Amino acid sequence: MNGMARDDLVGNEAAAAHIGVAASTWRSYVARKQAPQPYRREVSGGHALPVWRRRDLDRWERPGRGARTDLTQKAEDTDPSV
Repeated sequence: MNGMARDDLVGNEAAAAHIGVAASTWRSYVARKQAPQPYRREVSGGHALPVWRRRDLDRWERPGRGARTDLTQKAEDTDPSV
């Protein structure tokens, strides 16, 4: 497995537990493409399930509570000289 221990890889439930959120919250991040890209997919029960490396989850910046990540401010909105 390229020198990577099996327990370095986590599925949805373990990824949620690793970052300290509910499984439903993690699945929402994944669905909205706010979670990191999976490291790879592993076949289980005929389905290709995503798995993440713990170190990628540790580096990931979680969207903040109430943060509107779909909005960006225009420069003129933040520049007091305008």
